[in-house]
Amino acid sequence: MADRAKYTAVTLGPIYDTFQLTSTPGGTWCASYIFSWLAKEIITHLINDGISRDDFIAPVFNVTDDEIFIPGGRDVAAKGVGLFFDHIIVKGDCMAKAKAARGAAIHALAEMVAEAIHKETETQTSHTQKRHEAPKIRQKTE
Repeated sequence: MADRAKYTAVTLGPIYDTFQLTSTPGGTWCASYIFSWLAKEIITHLINDGISRDDFIAPVFNVTDDEIFIPGGRDVAAKGVGLFFDHIIVKGDCMAKAKAARGAAIHALAEMVAEAIHKETETQTSHTQKRHEAPKIRQKTE
């Protein structure tokens, strides 16, 4: 029996459940962007871990020295919408690298969200403190 080709697949989700959490176009775009960002991060980690660009079956993407992008998608990406698929397929058995890449991408996303929440909390705290300060009384000088 001939050796069968092996492939590694990474599927992101739950897509449907996540999109059910929003009822606004902005929320839909955000969810789409997050999944696309995760896919791009996973691909970046896999390439940095030695997986050849030629070993990727899906999605189709281009690589420059400083960027991974979907062909024809730069204008759309500039608007903030997600472009990468919810699945990644690579030739060969690279499950350990894929799991490490997935973990690193999720960790990076969690750090970004935590940082955004921290900044928002600081902003809200600053506004609240200013609202509760006693009014300053100015004396006229003659």
